[in-house]
Parts: sequence; C-alpha cells; structure tokens
Amino acid sequence: LSCSGGTYLNMTGATSASQCQECPGGTYSLPKSSTCVRCPLNSDAAPGSVTVASCVCEKGYVGANGMCQACSAGTYKPDMGSSLCLSCPEMSHSPAASRVEADCTC
Repeated sequence: LSCSGGTYLNMTGATSASQCQECPGGTYSLPKSSTCVRCPLNSDAAPGSVTVASCVCEKGYVGANGMCQACSAGTYKPDMGSSLCLSCPEMSHSPAASRVEADCTC
C-alpha cells in the first residue's frame, strides 16, 4: 500500500489509503512513498508537502530546494522563503545568518 504525496503510513498492516496521514511541517513525502523525509538543515515546509522544493529557507538563510546557506556577515534576511539577503545599512555590520536589521550594528 502506498500513499499519495505529502502523506505517510504510520501503522503496520494498513489496508487502505484512507489510513495515510499528512506529513507534519518540516517534512515532505514523494508520491508512493510510505515515509516523510525531514527538510534539509535550515529549511522548513508546510504540513503535507510533496517535494524537497517545498522546503524553504528559514530567516537568515538563502538558497533553493531546501539547500540553504547562512546569509553572509554584513547582511540579514527577515523573511522565510527564496528572498535574497539584504545588506546592512552603511557603516554597520552583522554576524552571518542574521535575521533582522537590528542585528546590524556600528
């Protein structure tokens, strides 16, 4: 028995696809898979996600398909998703993986 994408079986001996359950947030499941796979480090996905492309970078990280790297020092990223890291205001600096402009200090 296999489940549709974004779902999994958490019981042995299941006999119906109606026993499939939605994968939790931070995971995804390909169609015909029976398990949920955790998103790569520093990324997250909505419950019921179907592919690794659903894994979006967390705040302070940038990349695609869940392959997220920290924003470099001197930049920050306040939103989840595929947006780019933003430069700190002139004459200020921030550590790598900064999430808010307030991390930029003189």
